[in-house]
Amino acid sequence: MWLNVAGKLRHYEYQWKFKLLVCLPIFLVLVAIDWISKGLITTYMVQGEEKEVIKNFLFFHFVINPGAAKGMLDGQPILVMTIATILTVFMFTAIIFTTDKKWLIGFTIFLSGSFANLLARAWAPMISVGEHEGVMGGVVDFIKIKWWLFGDFIMNIADAWVSISIGVLVLCVLIDIIKMFVKPKAKDVQDQSIVTIEINTGTNETQTTVKTEGTIDAKSNSKRKEKVCKKPKSLKQKKTTKD
Repeated sequence: MWLNVAGKLRHYEYQWKFKLLVCLPIFLVLVAIDWISKGLITTYMVQGEEKEVIKNFLFFHFVINPGAAKGMLDGQPILVMTIATILTVFMFTAIIFTTDKKWLIGFTIFLSGSFANLLARAWAPMISVGEHEGVMGGVVDFIKIKWWLFGDFIMNIADAWVSISIGVLVLCVLIDIIKMFVKPKAKDVQDQSIVTIEINTGTNETQTTVKTEGTIDAKSNSKRKEKVCKKPKSLKQKKTTKD
């Protein structure tokens, strides 16, 4: 059993070329963008500071979030880190064994967000203001959006990567569902048959068996014409005729 599993893993088509040339650069760029943004915020702003970017809609509000995205699991950094670790390992495993390129893009974007936030908790400053003052293991949040439809929430760029990846993965599901219901184009079905042909040479009657390939159209079920070559006369027959 284990030998069979090892053999299948050895010969599995991992699509390493696409993963190294496309997925890895996407992952590195997205993680770098998130970490650079967090580094700039912690350098030039203080916790609790807020700057308006778009009037009454978008703000830079520097906070250390001990919970998950959009304030979920507030004040439970250990639980959040455990869940984030499980999701990161699962997504990394999914990327290794996934070969569909569109799914790989979605998984890569998701992994970028979860990985960036997970490791960022290791170097995020201690919370210095608010009810969770003195708590470690939080993550830097600074993008504050005021939207009447969803209310106010604060997140970071890594959270945005995760949200975008969910949209990409939903699109992948829809594409695969549509493919299931779209009828494939009719393809020609090749049919091989053994045909026995009697060839009359004039002097004697020979019987030969030839193998021909007939092509049957899937729409019309009509068999195309088969080309049959007569068996050439023997050298002895040619010589007798000449004399």
